[in-house]
Amino acid sequence: MHLPRDTYERVPLPVGAPVDAPMAHRPRPAPRCRACWSTCTATYSEGQKWADRFNGTVTIRAIGNISGWTSTVTVRSPQRIIATWSGSPTWDASGDAMTMRPSGGGALAAGQTATFGFTVMHGGTWTWPTVSCSAS
Repeated sequence: MHLPRDTYERVPLPVGAPVDAPMAHRPRPAPRCRACWSTCTATYSEGQKWADRFNGTVTIRAIGNISGWTSTVTVRSPQRIIATWSGSPTWDASGDAMTMRPSGGGALAAGQTATFGFTVMHGGTWTWPTVSCSAS
């Protein structure tokens, strides 16, 4: 098996090994990163649809214990989010990206979920929003 060069570290040969022998290599251990396990995922679910709008739900899932989360929902122009529930939203200047924070503290234990929802006026564009999550 060949690993990329940056996943190896040079290890000196044992005492008594020939001088012209190549350096031995061993894989580096995985990083010990507390933040690597304190994250979340966001999943979009399609809701009810009408001629001019649709509902969507986002499920936030904790991967490791998190003290809070923030989710971003991005729609494509001419779409606009016209209603939300189960969170505290803010929008960017374009109105295309909504940042949702939990109404309360937002702490979740590993594997726990939280959900929030919204209604989108689609303006003829039926593309589903993109969603992401960041944990704190």
